[in-house]
Amino acid sequence: MRAAIVIEGLESGGAERSACFLAEGLARRGVDVAFVTVNAGECPFYNPPGGCDRIDLGLARNQMPLLRRHLAFHTTLYRKLKQNLLACRPDIVVSLGTKLNVQVLQALKGTGIPAVVSERGDPGKGRVEWTYRALRTALYPRARAIVCLTSYASGFYNKCFPTVKSVVIPNPLFPHFGLDPALGSDCPVPGKRPFILSVGRLSKQKNFPLLLEAFSRLAPRHPGWDLVIHGEGKQEAALKALARQMGVEDRVSWPGVTLDLSPIYRSAGFYVQSSLYEGFCNTLLEALAHAKAVVATRWNGVEDLVTDGSNGLLSAMEPGELARTMERLLSEDGLREKLGEKARESRERFSPERVLDCWMELLNELCG
Repeated sequence: MRAAIVIEGLESGGAERSACFLAEGLARRGVDVAFVTVNAGECPFYNPPGGCDRIDLGLARNQMPLLRRHLAFHTTLYRKLKQNLLACRPDIVVSLGTKLNVQVLQALKGTGIPAVVSERGDPGKGRVEWTYRALRTALYPRARAIVCLTSYASGFYNKCFPTVKSVVIPNPLFPHFGLDPALGSDCPVPGKRPFILSVGRLSKQKNFPLLLEAFSRLAPRHPGWDLVIHGEGKQEAALKALARQMGVEDRVSWPGVTLDLSPIYRSAGFYVQSSLYEGFCNTLLEALAHAKAVVATRWNGVEDLVTDGSNGLLSAMEPGELARTMERLLSEDGLREKLGEKARESRERFSPERVLDCWMELLNELCG
């Protein structure tokens, strides 16, 4: 089998990491893989996947004037995609992300090459412009399958496109994480105080004001605990100002981006994800796999990761309820341990090989 994996680039992001994982994994299993990027960039965050043919179209959206970007970029992308996909002669094409999905489906029209489109986000939320939503409606019926990260998203697309196969293949627990305790791992908080951990881009989607509000209600009753938020983003200054306003500035740490979070997960007391919405949530999975009790807001699809009361706790997106849910873990050591032990099972459920098995089964079925 020859497969082409198409992704926007190699910048930091869930889709990019998933594309590299999929390409390398398929190549290891004997699939002839062409890895196609719209623009890999001069300093990519991720290394190009090994064992694959590399095709970079070299197109940069942000280097074109606005008018030309809209009028010429998509025409050039369509032409180059079609030209390169025909030249590499794949048996099947996999693209990742709504915008790129519709462009790949346009480019493959009339070629006879089947396509699998992978949706990465919450289909009802996020930043997909109306033009792409309209193109998605028009073009997705041409896909051979729609791969979704959660049961919620799969159900959404199954209703919208009942003639197209819709399957759930989650992100894996990406293999760069070391899950076993490392000798000499230190708690990243000065003084090694117990801490609550959260990880994510400092953006509106991650809803950190909700977490800060909940923590500010708990902090006076639990003076021995701190909050550590790993990430960076446009809201950093505003969030730090909010922590000052709430009187918890000295109890909240902002270490920035850390590539290897394993020692930090291991040191945390428990993990909180306060998002408004997610396509999946890799950091929540990573916390579970490190046998940490978790608290997560009830975003669409979270139940695929967290079963309330079994391997974690779920909360409404309301500061009072989130504070009460977090307080259960602050007050009950036994509950933290019980949830953490159950959370450890995520290692097997979302193992890289198990996820690759799902991809291989789907691609063999569609190419058979």
